[in-house]
Amino acid sequence: QHGQWQYESFRDRLPAAVRQPGMIWNIVQAGDDIVFSTNNYIVTLPMGDPEHAFLAPMHTSTEMAPPRHSQQSIIAIHIPNQQRILWYHRGVGLHEYRKGQLIPYLPESEALKDPRIAWVAGDSSGNIRIIWEDGSVFILGPNGKAHPWPHQASSLMDSTFVRTALILPDGGMYFATATKGAVLVGPSGELRHHLHIDNGLETNSLNGGYLDRDGGVWATHMSGTSRIELDERATIFDKSNGIGASGLDSIVRHGASLFGGSDEGVFRLDQAQSI
Repeated sequence: QHGQWQYESFRDRLPAAVRQPGMIWNIVQAGDDIVFSTNNYIVTLPMGDPEHAFLAPMHTSTEMAPPRHSQQSIIAIHIPNQQRILWYHRGVGLHEYRKGQLIPYLPESEALKDPRIAWVAGDSSGNIRIIWEDGSVFILGPNGKAHPWPHQASSLMDSTFVRTALILPDGGMYFATATKGAVLVGPSGELRHHLHIDNGLETNSLNGGYLDRDGGVWATHMSGTSRIELDERATIFDKSNGIGASGLDSIVRHGASLFGGSDEGVFRLDQAQSI
């Protein structure tokens, strides 16, 4: 029993400029704050309180490439063990948000400007992993140079594409695919699990994922969300226990609650509540 999702609207409590945010692309935690991105703004909720929210324009000096395959144009990247959140802009590259401004990060890296990039994630070593639509993974070091990270799931990506990826605590990876469910590989690139509609998932078409503090992966999709434990078990959340009709795109934990964002708004899962 993992709780009941409930819809929580911050709309009337947000600054007037962001009361109609449109699609919420990402929700991440920065210390005690919650940060989310829209097409136009980075919005920070200090201590999770929308009444004291502040925002910064989401723009760069270069026009972003349009979304591909319904993927996100803006991706928030948390670098573990560092008080830093980077923002990836499709076709433009990485930016760091500092003092109300977006500052280019590794601007000399041409690898980050390829619009075929599906996802970007930070690892515990301070490196950045770049995930292409076809599942190819490259590790980008602080010097801006990239080298491949080979894995055994490449053949599963032949007739699909990656929408989201996560780095797991042991250095392995989770891939959310458009038509083949969830693929998990180990720290050496070995294929660990392939989860799909025939062995536990509600759908093969996944939008995203979130790694919780207990080691579970929350896979988001149009039917709701499924919690995947690394021993291959899954828990399904859908309209029957609070998820909106359009599912979830992004999830983050704050305190004892999980917050999920979609084009309908923000949902909260309180684990103290029973289904």
